[in-house]
Amino acid sequence: MPDTSETIVGVEYVLTLRHEEGGDLFGSSKGYTVDLRVDPIDKGGSITGSHYEEGYIFDRYWQALHKYDELYAEYDKKEGELQPSNEVTDEKLAETNDRGEIIEDSGGFYTNQHYWDCDCSKNYIHKKALKLSCSYCGADNRGVGEDDCPDSREKEVSKLFN
Repeated sequence: MPDTSETIVGVEYVLTLRHEEGGDLFGSSKGYTVDLRVDPIDKGGSITGSHYEEGYIFDRYWQALHKYDELYAEYDKKEGELQPSNEVTDEKLAETNDRGEIIEDSGGFYTNQHYWDCDCSKNYIHKKALKLSCSYCGADNRGVGEDDCPDSREKEVSKLFN
Protein backbone atom coordinates (compact mmCIF):
# COMPACT_ATOMS: atom_id res chain seq x y z
CA MET A 1 0.00 0.00 0.00
CA PRO A 2 1.52 3.38 -0.98
CA ASP A 3 2.24 5.98 1.68
CA THR A 4 -0.56 8.55 1.52
CA SER A 5 0.41 10.56 4.60
CA GLU A 6 1.95 13.29 2.45
CA THR A 7 -1.09 13.58 0.20
CA ILE A 8 -3.56 14.31 3.02
CA VAL A 9 -4.35 18.03 2.96
CA GLY A 10 -7.39 18.26 5.17
CA VAL A 11 -10.00 16.48 7.22
CA GLU A 12 -13.78 16.57 7.49
CA TYR A 13 -15.60 15.64 10.68
CA VAL A 14 -19.11 14.34 9.97
CA LEU A 15 -21.27 14.58 13.10
CA THR A 16 -24.70 12.94 12.89
CA LEU A 17 -27.62 12.54 15.27
CA ARG A 18 -30.36 10.18 14.04
CA HIS A 19 -33.35 8.24 15.31
CA GLU A 20 -33.25 4.49 14.68
CA GLU A 21 -36.69 2.87 14.51
CA GLY A 22 -35.58 -0.71 13.98
CA GLY A 23 -32.63 -2.62 15.28
CA ASP A 24 -30.68 -5.76 14.73
CA LEU A 25 -31.58 -9.15 16.24
CA PHE A 26 -30.46 -7.93 19.63
CA GLY A 27 -32.18 -4.53 19.37
CA SER A 28 -28.89 -2.72 19.95
CA SER A 29 -29.41 0.01 17.35
CA LYS A 30 -32.88 1.11 18.46
CA GLY A 31 -33.00 4.62 19.90
CA TYR A 32 -31.04 7.76 19.14
CA THR A 33 -27.51 7.47 17.77
CA VAL A 34 -24.74 10.04 17.70
CA ASP A 35 -21.82 9.26 15.37
CA LEU A 36 -18.67 11.15 14.47
CA ARG A 37 -16.88 10.05 11.31
CA VAL A 38 -13.45 11.34 10.30
CA ASP A 39 -12.79 11.70 6.55
CA PRO A 40 -9.19 12.48 5.51
CA ILE A 41 -9.08 14.54 2.28
CA ASP A 42 -6.31 14.22 -0.31
CA LYS A 43 -4.88 16.87 -2.68
CA GLY A 44 -7.52 16.04 -5.28
CA GLY A 45 -10.34 16.69 -2.80
CA SER A 46 -11.26 13.03 -2.44
CA ILE A 47 -11.87 11.16 0.80
CA THR A 48 -8.98 8.72 1.26
CA GLY A 49 -10.46 6.52 3.97
CA SER A 50 -13.01 7.07 6.70
CA HIS A 51 -13.22 5.83 10.25
CA TYR A 52 -15.66 6.32 13.08
CA GLU A 53 -14.12 8.26 15.94
CA GLU A 54 -17.16 8.32 18.24
CA GLY A 55 -20.41 6.36 18.41
CA TYR A 56 -23.15 6.41 21.04
CA ILE A 57 -26.69 5.02 21.44
CA PHE A 58 -29.25 6.67 23.73
CA ASP A 59 -32.82 5.86 24.75
CA ARG A 60 -33.85 9.52 25.08
CA TYR A 61 -33.55 12.35 22.56
CA TRP A 62 -32.38 14.90 25.15
CA GLN A 63 -29.47 12.58 26.13
CA ALA A 64 -28.40 12.22 22.49
CA LEU A 65 -28.76 15.95 21.88
CA HIS A 66 -26.53 16.68 24.90
CA LYS A 67 -23.77 14.39 23.51
CA TYR A 68 -24.24 15.87 20.01
CA ASP A 69 -23.80 19.40 21.39
CA GLU A 70 -20.75 18.30 23.41
CA LEU A 71 -19.06 16.76 20.34
CA TYR A 72 -20.01 19.76 18.20
CA ALA A 73 -18.24 22.09 20.65
CA GLU A 74 -15.17 19.84 20.81
CA TYR A 75 -14.72 19.19 17.06
CA ASP A 76 -15.67 22.70 15.94
CA LYS A 77 -12.41 23.87 17.58
CA LYS A 78 -10.25 21.38 15.66
CA GLU A 79 -8.54 22.12 12.38
CA GLY A 80 -10.67 20.82 9.54
CA GLU A 81 -14.29 21.17 8.48
CA LEU A 82 -17.14 20.11 10.76
CA GLN A 83 -20.26 18.90 8.95
CA PRO A 84 -23.04 18.55 11.54
CA SER A 85 -26.41 16.96 10.80
CA ASN A 86 -29.21 16.55 13.33
CA GLU A 87 -31.48 14.28 11.29
CA VAL A 88 -34.04 14.19 14.09
CA THR A 89 -34.86 17.89 13.82
CA ASP A 90 -34.35 17.76 10.04
CA GLU A 91 -37.12 15.15 9.89
CA LYS A 92 -39.27 17.27 12.20
CA LEU A 93 -39.78 14.43 14.68
CA ALA A 94 -41.53 15.46 17.84
CA GLU A 95 -39.44 16.30 20.89
CA THR A 96 -39.44 14.14 23.98
CA ASN A 97 -39.41 15.10 27.64
CA ASP A 98 -37.10 13.63 30.30
CA ARG A 99 -39.51 10.69 30.70
CA GLY A 100 -39.24 9.83 26.98
CA GLU A 101 -42.80 10.94 26.21
CA ILE A 102 -43.50 12.79 22.98
CA ILE A 103 -44.36 16.47 23.41
CA GLU A 104 -45.41 18.94 20.73
CA ASP A 105 -45.24 22.70 20.41
CA SER A 106 -48.84 23.92 20.38
CA GLY A 107 -48.10 27.58 19.77
CA GLY A 108 -46.70 29.04 22.98
CA PHE A 109 -46.89 25.89 25.11
CA TYR A 110 -46.07 22.20 24.82
CA THR A 111 -48.63 19.41 25.00
CA ASN A 112 -47.98 15.78 25.95
CA GLN A 113 -49.66 13.30 23.64
CA HIS A 114 -49.62 10.57 26.32
CA TYR A 115 -52.13 12.44 28.53
CA TRP A 116 -55.51 14.09 27.99
CA ASP A 117 -57.65 16.58 29.90
CA CYS A 118 -61.26 16.00 30.90
CA ASP A 119 -63.72 18.71 31.98
CA CYS A 120 -63.19 18.32 35.75
CA SER A 121 -61.83 21.32 37.69
CA LYS A 122 -59.45 19.04 39.69
CA ASN A 123 -57.68 15.80 38.76
CA TYR A 124 -58.39 16.46 35.08
CA ILE A 125 -55.18 14.91 33.67
CA HIS A 126 -55.54 11.28 32.57
CA LYS A 127 -52.96 8.91 31.09
CA LYS A 128 -54.27 7.69 27.72
CA ALA A 129 -52.86 4.18 28.19
CA LEU A 130 -54.82 3.76 31.44
CA LYS A 131 -58.04 5.71 31.11
CA LEU A 132 -60.11 6.65 28.04
CA SER A 133 -63.06 8.22 29.84
CA CYS A 134 -63.68 10.14 33.05
CA SER A 135 -66.24 8.62 35.41
CA TYR A 136 -66.82 12.02 37.13
CA CYS A 137 -67.54 14.43 34.26
CA GLY A 138 -68.28 11.89 31.52
CA ALA A 139 -65.62 13.14 29.10
CA ASP A 140 -64.58 10.45 26.61
CA ASN A 141 -61.25 10.25 24.77
CA ARG A 142 -61.97 7.25 22.50
CA GLY A 143 -61.71 9.21 19.25
CA VAL A 144 -65.30 10.45 19.14
CA GLY A 145 -65.30 14.20 19.73
CA GLU A 146 -61.55 14.06 20.44
CA ASP A 147 -61.30 17.86 20.06
CA ASP A 148 -63.30 18.08 23.29
CA CYS A 149 -60.53 16.16 25.12
CA PRO A 150 -57.25 17.90 24.30
CA ASP A 151 -53.78 16.61 25.06
CA SER A 152 -52.55 17.81 28.45
CA ARG A 153 -50.07 20.66 28.77
CA GLU A 154 -46.56 19.36 29.45
CA LYS A 155 -45.96 21.81 32.32
CA GLU A 156 -49.00 20.44 34.15
CA VAL A 157 -48.04 16.80 33.49
CA SER A 158 -44.47 17.47 34.71
CA LYS A 159 -45.82 18.81 38.00
CA LEU A 160 -47.32 15.38 38.64
CA PHE A 161 -43.83 13.83 38.53
CA ASN A 162 -41.94 16.44 40.60
